Amino acid sequence: MANQNISFELDGQPAGTPANLGEITLSANWGTREGISEQEISTTSIEFVLEDAKRLIQHVSDGMNGGVGIFEGLPYKINIDNTNIFDGFINLSEDAEFVECEKVIANLVKSGGSDWLNDVADGFSFGFLRSENYITNSDFVVVPYVLNFRPEAFIVGQLSIALFLLQKELIQGIRNTADSVANFAEAFGKVNPIGEIISATMKLIAQIAYTTAVIVALVQTITDLVNQFFPPVRRYRAMTIKRMFEVGLNYLGLNFESTIFRDPLFKKSVFLPSKSKRGGLFGETDEFGNPNQNSSVYNFGDFIRVMLSMFNADYKIENGTFIFERRDYWDNLSTYILPDVETNQTARLSELQYNTNEFVKNYFISFQTDIQDQNSLENFAGTNYQVINEPITINNKSMISGKGLAQIRPPFARATRKNEYTFYEKTLLKVAKLCDTVVNSLGGNSNLGPSIQNRSGMMSLSSDTTTVDKFLFIENEQLDINQVSAKLLWDNFHFIESFAEITQGGQVFHNQNILRTSEKVPFCLNDWNQLLNNNKFTTTSGQTGEIISIDWDFQKGVANIQYKIKQVYTKNIKLVINAGE
Repeated sequence: MANQNISFELDGQPAGTPANLGEITLSANWGTREGISEQEISTTSIEFVLEDAKRLIQHVSDGMNGGVGIFEGLPYKINIDNTNIFDGFINLSEDAEFVECEKVIANLVKSGGSDWLNDVADGFSFGFLRSENYITNSDFVVVPYVLNFRPEAFIVGQLSIALFLLQKELIQGIRNTADSVANFAEAFGKVNPIGEIISATMKLIAQIAYTTAVIVALVQTITDLVNQFFPPVRRYRAMTIKRMFEVGLNYLGLNFESTIFRDPLFKKSVFLPSKSKRGGLFGETDEFGNPNQNSSVYNFGDFIRVMLSMFNADYKIENGTFIFERRDYWDNLSTYILPDVETNQTARLSELQYNTNEFVKNYFISFQTDIQDQNSLENFAGTNYQVINEPITINNKSMISGKGLAQIRPPFARATRKNEYTFYEKTLLKVAKLCDTVVNSLGGNSNLGPSIQNRSGMMSLSSDTTTVDKFLFIENEQLDINQVSAKLLWDNFHFIESFAEITQGGQVFHNQNILRTSEKVPFCLNDWNQLLNNNKFTTTSGQTGEIISIDWDFQKGVANIQYKIKQVYTKNIKLVINAGE
């Protein structure tokens, strides 16, 4: 690369050659923050002088006269032989130094890099997207729910006593009516019965009226009980996780792609924000289904970070598309082959380390509970899942060094699906059917039984309001039988963090790696571009690995590369599962 042509562009024009050009190298780092690598200039800062400095100073001054000013960077590119190796902007708003009128010292930021995305994504909320019509009513899905709370004992007690007394009075009323009919018939059969007939008739009419009133009161009492135990179906608005990604990224000018949300189960992933008002009746819904100010993921940046943790995911931005996948998705898609070189070419020694610093003894996944929704407390199974890494063979327990705690705590409560009648509902259904039979046999019109429906597939809540956001699987207003659980997250996304070997789908997974650093590796522009798209590689012997960092001296055509290669170095580990409370 000795004869390579290095050129620079400032704001689209040939300019911007750094005064400290000889000190500049390019670096890329992975694993230091959420998400993709951050390609950056490895020097602390870039020095711009003379006309370039004047251009930058003028850019700041223009903010006083209608220009964009200091908070918008100037486009900046570095090219080798007319091929771009860096495309970003000069950041004048963060740690920039202006030395009189002749020098500006500033940092560079890669367009679309992780710092850019996190900073920008933290700068707006889902509420803002709603106000700007990036979120509309068509983006919401409907979640029907029913209340399954137990009514206050005082209310139920009163109704039960009233029901008992009315039943007693109805039975006695029927007996008295029968007696009145018999008396009427007896009086009617006498020779001069006019007075007795009139008296018996009045008694019969009064008894029938009384019995009818008792029947009406009985029906009303049972209706009140039905209303207590079977409040009407209400509906909330919510958003699919996929759509939440799409609307936020659309605002940033990006598309969204993920195989996770094409999965038959996870494509049903829905976010239900905490609710301060009851849902709508008769097919109507509440007003909004996007995260609100009480939600844990109100800001888009928070949402991305929660999703990365929950799904053990990584992301890349390629050709204007934000790609979100489990972090090992790109392992088998690498194109870069790491040359076989000694790790320390000065001493010609092969050096390595083990990634024991990544070993976690206690891996704990836990969803939230909502004190406003007793279902999240009573149906606790699935909320927690703990995986303990234990040695199989132990000689001296006091000398075991493995330790650490990894906590994955999605800020969501799990939803409870209504599957069948409760004990109270079954009992009340029998009472309602009996009431229908009695009333209808006496010539009345009662239809209480059919009003008590199972409403299977709806969400069960103990209150019309909630204080914790929910994560649920739902499609066409029917909750999936199998709702999200901590174990489900481990089995699908987090198991790859296990140091013990796990076989899944015929493939063996583990997180044991050896760490190496190779110095002065021959490295060209094509290599750089391959690794920026995917930092995974294969060795000449066929092993797979992952680049941790690259420090590329593009002016000399060599790089120092820190990397890790997947390799089992201990089998003395077993997994102990605790899925209880």
